[in-house]
Amino acid sequence: MKKPALLLCLVSFLLLSCRPALLQPPGDLPSPPLEVRIPSLDKTVLANGITLYHLEDGELPLVSVSVLIGAGSAFDPKGKEGVAELTGGLLRTGGTLGMASAALDEELDFMAAEVNVEVEREVTWMGASFLKEDFARGLYLLSRMIQEPAFEKEKFALAKNLKRDALLRIPDNPSRLAFREFFGILYGDDPRGRLETMSSVEGIRREDLVRFYESSFFPGNVRIAVTGDIDAKDALKQVEQAFGSWRRQGSIPVLPLPKPHGEGVYLLRKDLPQSVIVTGQIVSGSLDEDHYAFEVLDFILGSGGFRSRIFGRVRNTLGLAYSAGSFYVPRGGYGVFAAYAMTKSGATARVAGEIAVILKQSGIQLMEGEEIDWAKESLVNQFVFSLSSVGKIARQQMLIDYQELPGDYLSRYRENIRRVTAEDVERASRSRLGLGDDLPMLVLGDDSAFDGSLDVFGPVRVIQATGLQEKE
Repeated sequence: MKKPALLLCLVSFLLLSCRPALLQPPGDLPSPPLEVRIPSLDKTVLANGITLYHLEDGELPLVSVSVLIGAGSAFDPKGKEGVAELTGGLLRTGGTLGMASAALDEELDFMAAEVNVEVEREVTWMGASFLKEDFARGLYLLSRMIQEPAFEKEKFALAKNLKRDALLRIPDNPSRLAFREFFGILYGDDPRGRLETMSSVEGIRREDLVRFYESSFFPGNVRIAVTGDIDAKDALKQVEQAFGSWRRQGSIPVLPLPKPHGEGVYLLRKDLPQSVIVTGQIVSGSLDEDHYAFEVLDFILGSGGFRSRIFGRVRNTLGLAYSAGSFYVPRGGYGVFAAYAMTKSGATARVAGEIAVILKQSGIQLMEGEEIDWAKESLVNQFVFSLSSVGKIARQQMLIDYQELPGDYLSRYRENIRRVTAEDVERASRSRLGLGDDLPMLVLGDDSAFDGSLDVFGPVRVIQATGLQEKE
């Protein structure tokens, strides 16, 4: 055989022998179920009322602290929305009665420690992580921020200016603007629906922060979790040394449960080539019998990604949206569900109609068993990964206790999700979302370019962005 022919045979052999076998889709590959052992936390109530949680993990020479304070933006005084967020920020940046902010920053930088503050609607979080050798000093500094904030005047003025700048930038982000206004509509007159405005922030004085702090920050309203390379005895000793002398008294603030609110269409006009559509309702919370069914329902409707109904129909099949889906945020006594899509102006009415049909169908016909099984196993796996560190476990347990959920909520979550049936999901949809006809819908965009009228979804109200102008 001549060399060229021999070479051709050799190449052909190699190509045939190297041809990959047909691969199974990733979802069809057999895999053992993900499991996780949820360790129990040590829990102690200090003499002054602080609840301490501890979970040891000696993998790294680090100790982390998470602090939950039972007050957030929903507790802002009416007309002075923004107080809670400014207060939380100034706890970190505004110095303490015994240490100026510059000196505090310098010492934290020297320890390579960063203190974070998150102000949510109902709670405020503070968190920090320290090298084991720096933990005692780091915890002391954190305790001074919480017990003796100085709210330095210069830092307060800077924080107000930054807050004003942030409000002015909101209209430049259509999605953020749409969700902001939607939640204001959804909550209605409930304190959770109050929105920060230019005038509310302008009217805030340093004394307002002091009053908010005094009404909300006291031992009985504080939970602390210490996790990492430290044993329970040492953690208790260190926390008692740093916080044990704090003896302020107070009444734990309580918010009424929000009620379903709003219907029809709220049109927020904006000269853009795209539209943002958001619809939803106040629904069942973590204490409700429909909670687990609603978790499954939300996953199937939109939070499950490519296979979910809203994403699959609106984006994958029709190609009418660059982002679409849903989310469900459960609290103790209530939850928030919302479905959304971002689409071109010329497809706005059709996309809104597609979402409305999908929500309505979820309450009048049973979902397929395969769809239910996929959602349940996906949720169980997500749950496993959400407990990937002792810090995450401790933070979840603090929130569970704050929301007064059962003590075994974490350990029984997977079991309760796996119990959900198609009938449970249909009942949850019908009882919590109705048939989708009375849900408020916010549409942000240029209605002159829409592909149809929005009044098929209910009466249309034209609204303005709430208080984002320099002068109202």
